[in-house]
Amino acid sequence: MTEYVPERATGELIALEAKLSAQMPCRQAAATIREFLPVRSTLNHVTIRNRALRAGARVEAVQPATQTTSFDYDTEWTLTIDGGVVRGRRQSECSSFDLLTGPLFAKGQMSRTFAFVRNELPDIAARLPSLDEAATGSCSPRLCVIADGANGLQSIAQSLPFSSNSVLDWFHIPMRVRYLEQIVKGMRVTTESEKAARRVLVSRIEKLRWRFWHGKPAQAIEWMKGILIICRVLIIETPGAAESLAQLDYPARKLVAYVEANQGSTINYGARHRQDLYRRRS
Repeated sequence: MTEYVPERATGELIALEAKLSAQMPCRQAAATIREFLPVRSTLNHVTIRNRALRAGARVEAVQPATQTTSFDYDTEWTLTIDGGVVRGRRQSECSSFDLLTGPLFAKGQMSRTFAFVRNELPDIAARLPSLDEAATGSCSPRLCVIADGANGLQSIAQSLPFSSNSVLDWFHIPMRVRYLEQIVKGMRVTTESEKAARRVLVSRIEKLRWRFWHGKPAQAIEWMKGILIICRVLIIETPGAAESLAQLDYPARKLVAYVEANQGSTINYGARHRQDLYRRRS
């Protein structure tokens, strides 16, 4: 029967093993299956992991169905890419790996979601064109690629076989600004000059988010440089306030460098959001 059932297991059992191993550790998946199904006692986590990997390879080999409904070739599609690290629990188990995932969507069209392991062959630059063509029905769609400015994700848009618009992900900008707000609001000041400096810092940082959201990164950088000047010229008398300013200086410099390194990728996020072309993260 190995000619007809090469895995020595039914397709239903393999699908269940793949689903459970994606939701819990393989050892726990093996224990769960042995508890509820009449499987052999020799079934272990290694068998389940190998079957799940082979099932994934077969799924990967299947090309996604091409869009068959009518659509406008001028439709702008948005591809959002984000990454994370999946860490192995033990050194004897599989090592950590980078995961890239995100949605491909357009207004009025069915969205698709992808998930790839980074640095695996074929790489993401080779896989994304087939996903784009299957969803859009075109080998050169109008595409906007949204990614953060770290880990070389912006270079993915440049490696695609067709032109695309690269946009810096909005989520990472207010996240960095929020950290600055927390530092300034936690400053302990006593003298009038220190209180006035903190009010200026709070006012400047609160308006940073507005400038980034409305596509004014140059003004935001100038305001950030003003914050750095205040951090370095302010005379501190209150114990602990100097540490707060030093703590503020480093992330402020990192934010300036982050925005300058991604010049050309920041847009008017507010206008794009009002057109329902940009999905903000909650």
